[in-house]
Amino acid sequence: MRSVMVHEKLGELIQCYRNRKNMTQQDFAKEAGIDHESVIAIEKGEIPLEYAVLKSLLAVLHIPMAEIVAHLVTEEVSTELWLSLLEASLPSQDRRLCEDIVVHVLARCNEDCEDLLLRLYQMIQKWTGSIEMRLELLDNVISYARSRDLQSLVAKGLFYRYLVERDDFSKMEETFKSGQDVLPYVKLLPRDDRVIFYYKLGVHAYNLRWFKDAITYCTKSIIEDKDRSVYRGYSTLLICSSYYQLDQCEECEKYLKIFSKMEHPFVKENVDFMIAKLHERKGNTEIAISLLLQCLNTCSYKMNIVNSLLEVYYFRNDSSSAIQLLQREHEYLNLKYTNPISIKGHAYYFINKGKWLHRWGKNSEAIDCYIQSVSMFVELTEADEVLLRKMERTRLKMMNAAKTGRNLTDVSVVQLSQELDTYIVEIQKKGIFKNSLLRD
Repeated sequence: MRSVMVHEKLGELIQCYRNRKNMTQQDFAKEAGIDHESVIAIEKGEIPLEYAVLKSLLAVLHIPMAEIVAHLVTEEVSTELWLSLLEASLPSQDRRLCEDIVVHVLARCNEDCEDLLLRLYQMIQKWTGSIEMRLELLDNVISYARSRDLQSLVAKGLFYRYLVERDDFSKMEETFKSGQDVLPYVKLLPRDDRVIFYYKLGVHAYNLRWFKDAITYCTKSIIEDKDRSVYRGYSTLLICSSYYQLDQCEECEKYLKIFSKMEHPFVKENVDFMIAKLHERKGNTEIAISLLLQCLNTCSYKMNIVNSLLEVYYFRNDSSSAIQLLQREHEYLNLKYTNPISIKGHAYYFINKGKWLHRWGKNSEAIDCYIQSVSMFVELTEADEVLLRKMERTRLKMMNAAKTGRNLTDVSVVQLSQELDTYIVEIQKKGIFKNSLLRD
């Protein structure tokens, strides 16, 4: 159990900590930046505390938040103070403390508690700390909404829960299913939330390479978007990209034409990139390379362009151009990944770079790149890295054996194949490949 000092009132607790520091009320008031009369009244419990005042007291006396919360239970405390305490406590990642505060906030819900629950949802969802802790706190609020049969707030809670859970890029398939759990409630969400939800689910499907699902959900987002918001543009672009991935160029060009007429700042560079990709798909390689190089110099997000060029150069065995591009790595490599598309783009980059390094005989560096790619999606232990290195070394040996024309029935090749199978099975048991690109 959490250990706290036993004082009947918060004022007595404050007085105790002040005495511990051998501070007079006057000295305490001066250091805390409040007047002497307020200190006297606070210690006597004669005035309700506001968070700004409490924050000053805490800064001077260093009273643990858990003790403050334990003593506030017996006080007449405003909901605003409890919400402020929750916001201040979230960065500590003290799960039990935050759960206690959420319970106290919910205990103050009256008949019209919709605004309060929405504020709780938003506060927890926007905080950028532990995903697991945020989900537990949201579950507490969702359970409360269910107990009160507040179905629209259950819907809102599940929506916010999905927004939090999808930030865990190591569990993309599982979190997609969580998004689908929102679907039965989606009509209870405000229209603006429906627009965002369908788009987010479409992006999620796209990054799982479920392109037909991506088209379905982005189409729903467009239908809901009566205000022609930025999400209409994002959804149209994603539909266009999905058709490209499905090798349906006519549909891709159809949505690219619609997208090109939109007035968003991100339209031109994405249109230019897709035109280059369509030329590449149609076999107009020289035109595609020329357009991609133009995009590389003008577009803000460069990783998808870099990957396309590296793949074209690899197919053409154009080592000189690949070297020049890799030497510009500092221009496009960004180690601050903020979304699944950025993460996947960087993961593909390390795979493409690894392929070139292997072609140049730099196998050790190639393996480092492959491991870097996997680490984009999974937190690797030292043992995981050792296992991956063994697997990649064996896989590269198999590739070299194939290049030199050795028969697959050769004893040495069979041994390599068996060794590779052993590593793959062990890695699959660990779930390392579940969300990495090396499984493709």
